[in-house]
Amino acid sequence: MIHFIEASLKSLAGGGNGKSVLDILRLKRGLYKWIEVCVKEAEGWKEKGNFAAKRGKDKHTLAIQYYLRGLISVWPYTSSSIMMSFEQAQDVGLVKVEQALLNDIVTIAMSYPSSQTQAQSHAQSRARKTTFDNIARVTCEAILEIRYITVNNLRKTFERLAQLDEREYGAQAKEGVNNFMADLFKDKQGDEWAHRFCIRGHVCHEQVTILPCKPGRLIVSIDGVK
Repeated sequence: MIHFIEASLKSLAGGGNGKSVLDILRLKRGLYKWIEVCVKEAEGWKEKGNFAAKRGKDKHTLAIQYYLRGLISVWPYTSSSIMMSFEQAQDVGLVKVEQALLNDIVTIAMSYPSSQTQAQSHAQSRARKTTFDNIARVTCEAILEIRYITVNNLRKTFERLAQLDEREYGAQAKEGVNNFMADLFKDKQGDEWAHRFCIRGHVCHEQVTILPCKPGRLIVSIDGVK
């Protein structure tokens, strides 16, 4: 994902300048920090990205670069069951900052205006818009691969993919899988782990209910699944 985004930014006139984020990541190999330190650094890059996103003609490019720096700041940690439990990742702030940075990339990329500037032809403006839409789409696909994705972010990601489909395919997008999934998740809300009960298959689209039981035991009922 990072390689695709950087290559896309470099393809734009005046975009993608400076040292590659991947080069910076390579220099980090063998240099480990406490996870709390990494999360704090990522939060700092997120603030810089948010600030950059509000001003300047190259705000889209610059903000995305800051958000990418935030993502590599948490390396080698990631929200995965290979490294830690969901509760551990959530308590230390990793779940929140990692998914927030990815969502910020999607938000700023999708906000690139369709209208052209005086310095751009219609074709140039359309090409830049398509480039940022593609960055948003690839980032959405990366979000869907996160093991500890929350319910809210899972719903939001399908909604954004459906919006991108509509931009690209028009009315035909209504028949697409992303629009179907967006409808399926439209009433799902929460900061809980969306895939907590997806053991043998995906049941994250079902309504999960925690039933009362004796202390020390947990009974889970997934509506529509027996």
